[in-house]
Amino acid sequence: MPAHRIPRVDSPRLSLLVPPDEPANARNFAELVQLLEALGRDLDRKHEVSRPALRDWERRVAGLLREGELDLLLRGPDADGYDPDRLAEERWKNLRAILMKRKGLG
Repeated sequence: MPAHRIPRVDSPRLSLLVPPDEPANARNFAELVQLLEALGRDLDRKHEVSRPALRDWERRVAGLLREGELDLLLRGPDADGYDPDRLAEERWKNLRAILMKRKGLG
């Protein structure tokens, strides 16, 4: 399985492919999952994403996030400092964490 693929699980509660039950958490969930999968495919195929492509992806995601989630998306690693070569990977991890939090898993 590619490193950035969302695992398929039998339990709807544990699956990121199934929106959460709460309407506020479910808003834009499917679109965010699609964007997470798209970035993951690019990372697995190309092993990097151009800065302009990442900025475009960030703008699309930002328009779908709730208040406070943008800070979570843009958060960087505490220990390693800023590394522009790992930015797309960090954005993928951060959006995955946001989706997991909406599902009550994070």
